[in-house]
Amino acid sequence: MYNTQVIKTYKLILSINMVQENFAEAFNQAEMCLDLEQFTFGANSKQAKRTKDILKALSSYKKTGNKIN
Repeated sequence: MYNTQVIKTYKLILSINMVQENFAEAFNQAEMCLDLEQFTFGANSKQAKRTKDILKALSSYKKTGNKIN
């Protein structure tokens, strides 16, 4: 199990990347968060479900590059 503070820190970094419109980096960060959350809380946890939603939203930006067109 991972310490929940580690997961919160990664989630904070994810949020910062999203605010700065670094969507490709945010996507990679979200994947890492999802792995940690699924391992720690379970695949069907509310934390993992929220991160899956974030990944779904970011997937279109990852295909087009870092910035919104």
